[in-house]
Order: sequence, then structure tokens, then C-alpha cells
Amino acid sequence: MKTVLMAVAVIKKDNQILIRKFDPAKNPYQEPWGLFGGRLEGDGDVVNALNHELQERWSMTVSIDKRVGWDQEQKVDHDDEEKRFIWMHSVILWLAILNRKILMKN
Repeated sequence: MKTVLMAVAVIKKDNQILIRKFDPAKNPYQEPWGLFGGRLEGDGDVVNALNHELQERWSMTVSIDKRVGWDQEQKVDHDDEEKRFIWMHSVILWLAILNRKILMKN
């Protein structure tokens, strides 16, 4: 069975948390707001993979401040293949963002 490494990021700047609004057409969950994250792909360490994912999708550069924990689940993915997902939860420091409108919540 294929294993997919996923990152879930609690992104902080000063005393604020960055959240995003999901596109309802692409959101598999009922909640309209959530945290950033995604599949970590490629070679190298986790920090580089996470920064690559956030830079590519959100033009964001971050630094891992604290690793909170992990979780896992086994489910059918979008390609109808059953996979084991490992979710890494981290507190992230927001270093920079380019050309994006951002909503910060206390």
C-alpha cells in the first residue's frame, strides 16, 4: 500500500494565526475554513518539502517552529487507490508572502 506524507501547518505571525477559505467545489470536508497543508513530495528534508509546497501553491516562505505531532488514516484517494496518509502537524512561523491577499485572525 502506498504511503502519502501530508503536512498540516498552523501558521503564526506575531500573535495571529493564518487560515484559509476552501473552494467549495474542491473541499472534501464540510468546514469552509481551515489550515494550510498538502502533500509533501520530492527528495530532501521535510522543511524543504513543506516550503516547496507552500511556495508553489501560496507564494509563502515559512520556518518550522515546533513539531506538534502526527496522525494517520487509511482511505481511498482521489485516484480510487487505497492509501495510508500520515499527517504531520507543525506550528509554522510565517516569514514572507508574495502577491497574495491574506486574512489574519487573532
